[in-house]
Amino acid sequence: MKNMKNIMKISGLLVLVLPLIGCQVDDLNDDQVLEGDSVTYTVIHSANSKTNGELGSKTFKVLKSQAEYFDELANYSTDATKTIDFDHAQVILLDIGQRNSGGYSVEISDINEFDDYIKVEVNIQSPGNGCITTQALTNPYKFIELQGTKEITINESLVSIDCE
Repeated sequence: MKNMKNIMKISGLLVLVLPLIGCQVDDLNDDQVLEGDSVTYTVIHSANSKTNGELGSKTFKVLKSQAEYFDELANYSTDATKTIDFDHAQVILLDIGQRNSGGYSVEISDINEFDDYIKVEVNIQSPGNGCITTQALTNPYKFIELQGTKEITINESLVSIDCE
């Protein structure tokens, strides 16, 4: 009987302690940066305006199927869709929306893969001092094929490019 009580106490203690063994807390200081592995990507469609002439607002989308990609590209271009292996890749639409002149673009500055996600760093570039630009409404966009199927986070930065 005494052994049975001890076994039950130990079992109860193990039930409480075992879930905590796998837990780990990462303490990051402000000056520590997590680095991921670089991810391969390809710009598959890019232009300064939509073929249909419609101007839109800024949109970043992750497309996870050939049908989704086909439907979205039809809103932007008469280009034929590329064949994408969506079991191993995704397509990202980076559309910076209507701009009042030329000189704007959307650029990938970095893509890194971490354990649970892929982080995409995007620069929205605007014309700075001394730039001569087209005086027309534009809507720059890019479709990017990205190798990997993890969750994607997109961080954007605004960058002004001086021409002087």
